Amino acid sequence: KNFVTVQDLELISIKKTGSLIRWCCTTPGKLSGFSDIATLSNLGEKIGLIFQMADDIVDGLNLSGRPPFQDIINGQLNFVTLKLIELYPELAVSVYRFKDNPMVGIPWTMDQYNEAIRGSDTMIRE
Repeated sequence: KNFVTVQDLELISIKKTGSLIRWCCTTPGKLSGFSDIATLSNLGEKIGLIFQMADDIVDGLNLSGRPPFQDIINGQLNFVTLKLIELYPELAVSVYRFKDNPMVGIPWTMDQYNEAIRGSDTMIRE
């Protein structure tokens, strides 16, 4: 079984949301003749990563108008569910089982999930 890592999620975020925001940051710089495009590019990637992490938090809190936990129900772990596994390694098998078959039911408590949310900001490297 392939396990997702934080580095995998970072790369996905940078290539997905980060690339869009990177373009939004670098294009005006290029058009205006700004010389430090690399800094703008890095800024865009970081904003994209932060946006994705915020989206992952919202996914489990039913704040987006969608039912909660849609990422994992759709078979995708996110930053919060990875932090949940890090904090509660005994839940790893159950979380992956839920990812593969949501009908088995959510294996964590809301208190555990909230703790994972609070700790997810420590997952990203500088």
